[in-house]
Amino acid sequence: MFLDCAVAGGAKYLVSGDKDLLMLKGVAGVKILSPAEFLKKF
Repeated sequence: MFLDCAVAGGAKYLVSGDKDLLMLKGVAGVKILSPAEFLKKF
């Protein structure tokens, strides 16, 4: 559900702690990052 919303909304990043989502690394141009990875990047 969250991934669908991120893709439909044109998001660049999806920040999540969900292990299943994090395994994907990214879908349809949306990069999936853990909160720690996101903070390091920005």
